[in-house]
Amino acid sequence: MWFSLSVPGSSRYLETIHDLVARLAQQSGYPRPDASAIAASVRDSVTGALDRGAAPGGEGTLSLGLATHDTTFEVTLRFNGRSSAAESAAVIPWGHVRPGAMDRVDVIEEGGACVCRMSKALPPQG
Repeated sequence: MWFSLSVPGSSRYLETIHDLVARLAQQSGYPRPDASAIAASVRDSVTGALDRGAAPGGEGTLSLGLATHDTTFEVTLRFNGRSSAAESAAVIPWGHVRPGAMDRVDVIEEGGACVCRMSKALPPQG
């Protein structure tokens, strides 16, 4: 599965992003509580980026990518719209990932944007 979406850097899209991530996580095999925790971590991360990294006036774009690989579910968040291009990715806190919700979280600067990649092992099939 692979899905991507870009929206304006505004908090009005938070619940849409949360619902989308939860549904796709469930379709990937996670039980509802795990899918909800994954979605809540993504929402919290986006909230942190928007609250602390948005340019004045709310300009910017948030891109969400969701993919499943052989053994992992991956979420990629890309935020363009920091108040200063000179800031490093570490300056923009991506919020708190809930314990156990994701196995790995990486934050980098890539092409002038702040990128957060989160992944979690797919649940066993069967």
